Formats: sequence, C-alpha cells, structure tokens
Amino acid sequence: MTRVYGCGVSILIRHPYDRRNWKSKVDQRIKPIRRLLETVSAVVRDVAHRGSRQKRKIGVFEEMEPRTMLAADLLSVGAVYIEQDLGSDALGDTIEFSFTGGAEQTELRQIILSTDRVIPGLSAGDVVFDVAPGGLGADGSSAFAVLQKPAITTVFSHVLDGSTQMTIDLSGFYTGDKLVVSLDVDEVEFFSPYESELDRINSGLDPITSGVEFQGVSLSASFTAPGFYDQSVSAQFWNKYDAELSSSGLPLTPDYASGLRDRTAGAFATGQQSPLPVVIGGSVVLDRDANGREDVTDGRISDVTLELFRRSVDTYVDTGLRAVTDANGKFEFPASDSLTPGIYQLRQVQPHGYVSVGAAIGSVDGLASGLAISSDVITEINLSAPSASGRDFLFFETQPVSVSGQVLAEDYSSGELALVGVSGAEVDVLRNGQVIARTTTSIIGEYSVDGVLPGDFQIIQRTPENLFDGPEIVGTVNGTPSGIIIDNDHFSGLELSAGQSARDFNFIELMPASLSGLVYQDGDAIIVDQDVFLDDVVCRDGQFTDDDTAIAGVTLMLWNEAGQLVTATESGHDGSFTFENLKPGDYSITELQPDGWLDGRERVGTAGGAIDHIQFKIAMTESEVRGIVDSDRIDGISLNSNVDATGYHFSELLVIDQETKEPIRWVGPPEFDNNLPITVYEATVPVVERLEFSPPLAQSTLQNHQRDTRPVAIPQNGSGNQIAAYTWHLSIVDGGFPRGVANIGNVMPIAVNTNTVWDEYDLTVGEWTIGDAKGAIDLGIEAGIPVTGDFNGDGISEVAVYRNGHWFVDLNGNGRWDEEDLWAELGAEGDLPVVGDWDGDGKDDIGVYGLQWQSDLLANAEEPGLPDPQNLYRGVLKNVPPRVGQSSGTRALQQSRGGEVREDVVDHVLRYGHGPDAPVVGDWNGDGISTVGVFRNGVWKLDTDGDGRISEADELVEFGKPGDVPVTGDFNGDGIDDIGVYRQGTWILDSDGDRHETAVDEVFHQGGPNDIPVTGDFDGDGIDEIATYRVKKSA
Repeated sequence: MTRVYGCGVSILIRHPYDRRNWKSKVDQRIKPIRRLLETVSAVVRDVAHRGSRQKRKIGVFEEMEPRTMLAADLLSVGAVYIEQDLGSDALGDTIEFSFTGGAEQTELRQIILSTDRVIPGLSAGDVVFDVAPGGLGADGSSAFAVLQKPAITTVFSHVLDGSTQMTIDLSGFYTGDKLVVSLDVDEVEFFSPYESELDRINSGLDPITSGVEFQGVSLSASFTAPGFYDQSVSAQFWNKYDAELSSSGLPLTPDYASGLRDRTAGAFATGQQSPLPVVIGGSVVLDRDANGREDVTDGRISDVTLELFRRSVDTYVDTGLRAVTDANGKFEFPASDSLTPGIYQLRQVQPHGYVSVGAAIGSVDGLASGLAISSDVITEINLSAPSASGRDFLFFETQPVSVSGQVLAEDYSSGELALVGVSGAEVDVLRNGQVIARTTTSIIGEYSVDGVLPGDFQIIQRTPENLFDGPEIVGTVNGTPSGIIIDNDHFSGLELSAGQSARDFNFIELMPASLSGLVYQDGDAIIVDQDVFLDDVVCRDGQFTDDDTAIAGVTLMLWNEAGQLVTATESGHDGSFTFENLKPGDYSITELQPDGWLDGRERVGTAGGAIDHIQFKIAMTESEVRGIVDSDRIDGISLNSNVDATGYHFSELLVIDQETKEPIRWVGPPEFDNNLPITVYEATVPVVERLEFSPPLAQSTLQNHQRDTRPVAIPQNGSGNQIAAYTWHLSIVDGGFPRGVANIGNVMPIAVNTNTVWDEYDLTVGEWTIGDAKGAIDLGIEAGIPVTGDFNGDGISEVAVYRNGHWFVDLNGNGRWDEEDLWAELGAEGDLPVVGDWDGDGKDDIGVYGLQWQSDLLANAEEPGLPDPQNLYRGVLKNVPPRVGQSSGTRALQQSRGGEVREDVVDHVLRYGHGPDAPVVGDWNGDGISTVGVFRNGVWKLDTDGDGRISEADELVEFGKPGDVPVTGDFNGDGIDDIGVYRQGTWILDSDGDRHETAVDEVFHQGGPNDIPVTGDFDGDGIDEIATYRVKKSA
C-alpha cells in the first residue's frame, strides 16, 4: 500500500560571494530541481488517480512561488578564555574567538574585552592585562600575540599594560573563521586607591586568573555586511559555558578541556542583522514626438504623483508611499522611506492634460529589472537584495495634438468667388502611415480630430459625389506653414509634436457648371444671282432676333483644354443645346456644319471665349461656293464653379441659288489643283514635295501652308481682326558663333555702340544660391530674369540674366559680367526668356515667349518645327535657318566686348500655348534636342515630337497646383529632362521621371516666396541641381 501525504516544497539557493550574479546563479541551480519537482509531481498525480477509487487522502508535490531571503541568518559569536599556567606566570593566557551565521559577506570587524568588573576604575576583583615588564602586573608579563588566524585576516590590537580593556580590530574575518590570541591576564586581589608605590600595588595582584576569576568580563563584537546595518552584540564570560557552546556550534575549546578544572570561561551572544532599505526612482518624460523613448528634444514633467506597491504572495499591496516629480521631472522613494527588500510595482497617476505614451523599465544595481505592463504601470521590479538601488524607471507622457480644416466649394454663381462649406465630406487622418480617425465634415464644412498622439500626419479627403476635385490649401502648424500636397486631396509631411495644432488644411471642391447656347438661321434666306465676294453675302449681324429661325438636330461637341472630346449633344427643337455637370475649367465648342446652311457668325456667351475660324476672301461665282470655314469653334470658354454659362450662339446662313432655287450646301472648304485639303489630313508617309497654288491666289503666299494635322486655329473675331496670340521666337547662338561662318543671305549688317551696350547696366546686383553655396555669383540686373544653360558646350551650366530683350550671358563661367561674355538682343518688354539646345549641338541657345510679332503668321506658316527625330512634319529640313523674307524678325549677337555685332534671322517661330501659360523647355525624350511646352495651374503640355504645334502626339501631365512655378531639368541623370514645381521655397521634383506627383518624388526646401527658382548642372556631373536667384537688398 502506498500513502502520499500532502506536502509543499520550498527551496532557497544562496550564493554568498557574488551578489550581482545572484539571480542568474539561482536560475542555473534551480533548473534541475525544477525538473525533479515536475517528475515527482507527475508520479504523485498518477498515484492520486489510481488511489482515488479507494478514497485515500492524496497530496502532491507542488512548486511554491519564488522566495527571497529578506533577513540574514542569526549571528552567533563566542569567545573562550584559557588560563595556561598552573601556579607560575611563565606562559601567556589564550583567548579564542569565532562566529557563524549572518548575512552574505558578514565580517567581524571589532572585538572589545572589558575587565573592569566591579566599579569604574581599578579595584579589587578586576582583571588587568600584563603585557609589558616593569609595569602593573604580578610576576612575569606576556605581550599580545596572534597564535591562529585565517590567512586573509589582518589583526590590529589596542591594549595597554595594566589596562582593563583590550580592543582588536579585524579585516577579512568571516563566518566559521577562528582567531586565537595570547597575552598575560592577572587578577586584582587587593587594591588601595591610596597606594602609589608600584611594588606594593603589584603585591596585591594574582598572576594566575582562573576561569571563575575571569567570569564577569564583558565581550563586545561588532559586525558589518554589505546591504545591512552594522550589528553589535555583547555578553559576559561565564565559568561554565558548555551548553552555550554546544548550541552555538562554534569551533571553540570546551569547558574542562584536557581534564583541567576551572581553567576556562566562555562568552556567547547572538544578534540579528537588519538590511539597509532599498531605493527606487525614475523620471516622467514629456515625449514630444510620442516615440516612446527619450530624445534630446524631449522634456520632463513636474508634479506627477507616483504610487509604490509591494508584492505579497501573489498580489501587490499598496505601501501607502507616494513620490512627486520635481522641477526636473524626477521622482524617488528614498532610503528614508525605510523600504525593505522585496518585489515592487510603480504606478503613475495620470497627469491632467497629458496622454500616456508608454513606460520603460530601469535597472537595479546596473541590471535591467521590471516589466512594463501598461503605459502607467511597471511591475516585477526586483529589489530583493538589501540596499538595492532601482534607477531610471521612465514614464512617457505627451500632450495631445489636433488636426483641423474645412472642405469648401467654390461658388461663382453671384459673379464673385464665394467659398461654401461642404457638409458630410469624408476625411481620413493618418498618423505614421496608419489611419487613426475617419470623420465627416460639419454643416459648415469643418472637420477636426483632437486628442491624438504626436507624429507624422497625413490628411486624405474623398471628393463628395456631385462635386469635382479642386485645389488644396496648405495650412499651418502652430502658425507656421507646414506640409505638402502629394496628390489630389492628400496632404502629407505634417510633423506634429506635443501640444501642436495643425489648422486650416482646407480642401477646395468645385461645383458643376453648365454651358448652353443656340443654333439658328440668321435672318431670311440670301438669294445669290451673280458673282460676289463671299463676305458680301455673309454680313449678317449674328444677333439672335425675332426674325431668326431655330435649327434642330445640329451636333455640337465639347472639348477640354487638352483637346480631348468631353461629350457631344444635338440642338433641340428650339435650337438650344446644353452641356451639364461640367467640371470647371477651359472648354471649346465645335459645331458640325449643318447640311444646307453656310456658316454665319458665332457669339461668345457669359463665360467668355474666342471665336476660332479662318475665313477665306476669294472671288468666285455662286456655283463655286463650297463653304467658308473648316469648322465652327468657340475656344477659351472658362467655366467657373457653379456657373451656368449661356449665350453661346452659332448662327447659320441659308443661301439660295437664284437659278436653281436650291440652297447652296456646305460640302467643305475650297479645293484647288495640287492643294492639300483644309480638312484634317493625316500623312501616312513623309510629305517631301513642295505644294503650290496654280495659279497663285490673291492675298496668299506661294506655298500651301496647310499642316499635316489640324492645328489650333488662329483666333479671329467676326470682322477678321486678329485676337492677341502668343508665339515663341527661338534663336541659335552657338556660343556666339551661330552655324560657324555667317551666311550672307541670312545675316544683316547692324550698327551698335558696343561700349554703350556693354556698360549700360549695373550687372553686379544678383545673388545666386546654388546648394549651400551663396554669393559666389553676382551676375544680376534689377528687374531682370535669371536663366541658365550650357552656352559654351563644356558640360557645365553658365548663368545669364534677361531684361526687356537684352541678354547678358556669363559665357566664360566666372560668375560675373566681363569682357569675355556674350550679349544678345532678342525679345521685348513683357517677353519671357527661354533656353534650350534647338539644334542638338550640345550648346544651349536662347528664345523668348510672348505676344506675337507682326509677321508671325507668315513665319509660322513656313515653320517646319525643331529637328527632333520624332518630328515627321512635312519632311523638310528643320535645322536650316529661314530666308530673310520668311522670318518674322532678327536677333543681334556680340561675343565679347571687342567682337563684332551680327544680326541673324530668328530660326524658329512656334505657336504653342496661350497668354496665361508659362513657357517651359526640356529634352522630353532624351534625343538631345530641346522642345517646348507650357504650364498652367498644375497642368503641363509637352511638345514631345518637336513640331511646335499642339497635337495628339503631345503629352499632357498633371504635376503641381495653381500658383506653383514650373521648373525643369535632368534631376536623375538619365538624359531626359524631368519636371517639377517651386512653391514659395519648397521644391517638388519628379525625380523618378514618371511625370506623376507621388510620394517618392524628392522634396527640398531652399529659397523663399520672393526668390526665383533656376536649375542647372553646375558641377558637370550630368545631374541638374536646384538654385535660387534674388536681387541684393543693397540694390
């Protein structure tokens, strides 16, 4: 039969010599015991299972919770006196000392024997130490000597001859050690305080001091131990002491040793050491970026309360002690709190106005200790060792941040801009890439997210239904502009630290607009009975009046700014048409000429625009009349948000052949022998032959200027007067020697006072900042525009300035205007300078963009475009300068002060873009030829094929927003120019070359709102760098 009784097992493993590694050594030693317990417990459970049917009382072994020795073992110290002589004083007497118990590394540091037993001072019954001849003492003397000690122990004695006290100071004397000393001890049998003669005094002394005579001498022992208060114990010697010696277990001589009676006395004492109190402290950190660690930018929080709990069995009990952080955010539970060793827990009382971020464990005597179970609680702080010191326990708090703004819609219905709040719009707020809040706007369009942790924020809004995406407005962080727009309805880069507020991050939406008008017959039918000029029969006023007739079923097409078809509709029975739910922007309307009518006048409606058609004025009979326009078109209609634009009228004319009584139908434009049709013509092979009119027509050139694809028509009003248009004038300067030796047919003499041109302006007022370098270049002129380019072909960009048609190029690259530089005259006041390599020779050339010149129509008609390999237009040579009669103007040029001034015809006249557009130049395809482009309100049009005309082959890109300044350059070194924008000191560069604004694009901060951005390869590494220009304040 097997019986197992209930029991528990508690194990304590102590390592006395290494307090620092105490825990790890315990862990190492307890593993095999733990395995033993697990095995025994399993056996007991099995026995319990088999014995349960017999209803026996079954117990199990179980592993008890870890225990810590909070108090030291009991100290036990003893001393034994032995009289060595049997009637003479030839030998010194011996005294033995030893102790056991105590805390780890306990040392016996001092022993004091006091033999003054009766009354203070020498008197009969006292015992004196006779350690020197010729002094107080009977018979012979014996000096103090150490007979036995441990090797590491040092002994220092303090005893005077004839005195009643002996002090022994020790070092290195530990539990179980034994010390034996020798000296002569005499008993005072008779003593008269009135006797002064030494011999008479010594005659009253007994040289032999028995055990019973030594009885009553007091013993005092003092101990020290790391982590414990010093401990002192005391006792008296007794003649009989075997019982005390036996219970003490000390290795001392017993009473009656060697059969000698009354020769010994012993003194024994015990004592309990008290551990020194433990301390614990740390700090409360103001974690400004809420990253859970203390950084140099963080601060501390004062007046935060900390509570201290101590573990008792399996729970933590409040000690009742509290600490409050000081002005430096530090707290401590000091030694004065008398904390006994144990396992502790810190709890932070949440400070008002802050949000907890986390907690971090500290160290106890240099070793990590504790477990952060929440942002306000650190537990398992092991302060079991006496005088343990816990430090650097941290609690991280931060002040909440907020993000707010509005979703607004533009409303121009009153004729002026008003911003109306959009309610119910969805807004996501992201912190460190994670969505932390999803909210909707209030009735007035406001959104707000409060009480969140600091971090890197993004705000994303989803455009509400029935609205169109508009611009975004970057707000402020604590009053300072911050953040960037990385995509539609997407703010990023809002770095908020503790207590900061991001405000006024607003999303602007656009309300749909509409566009409507009429198609009608202008007046009664026109009867044609003789040869007439066509204008003579189409001089109707184009006003819709009561005598006009609506035309139904006419197709009207709506085109966006990029030339893409948006939608189409037909006129109703009353001639009206409407395009609804349109995104605000620039539009064009084209009308497909209705059969049976000839084109009349168009009328621009309430949202503005320009009538776009080319009318011919050619004498012909009525039977030869085919039509008057390529198509009816109204361009430049600018629709604002929530605007219903009306009044866009297309009038038609009914022209009757008097002889046939039939309407003269529109079947296309005039056709002539050897002439390309004016309707859309797509060449399937390169067109290389020169096409001519035969015979030449009145008011026409000898060549047919019809393009291979339909161009953007020249805007004209109804009377044939041209509306202001913009053109490019590009001139090859070739480092001051365009095309080598001048061709006399293309160069004209010019008289210029070169000294006056060279010295007319102060050209030292510029301040260029390239990277971190500032002030090395001073080329500049008041009211000038900075440009850069590799004008000399050395692979490094030079700087230049332009002002009202004058170019000042730092050709030698020394950063200032001097005699070796290049002057040119091209353009006029109001023109914008452009720079590019128009001929692919590796040297940049110059150009201007501005209002068209008087002869630009003819020059542009002859224009073949730039010599880009993708430009297949006409198949004619494109890198040969035009003849003097074919160009619309000239360019003057002087290389160095002493060089001759030459004047060349302008090489290229391009029509690309409109007045509000900003000109841009770049090598968009990496073929070494620069081509043009335009930028407006974040939309780029790039002439990628180099024909100088807006066509379907061009690239339309959205990058930036209204108010940005476009910049171009090869920002990644791949040989293809990239795009970018400058936004009041912030550069956003399409560094990956995908021509989309994404999070991977590079963002730099250089310059300010009043600086002018420029780019260039200033170090010749094949990658363009950013720079800024301003006029010096002194100017």
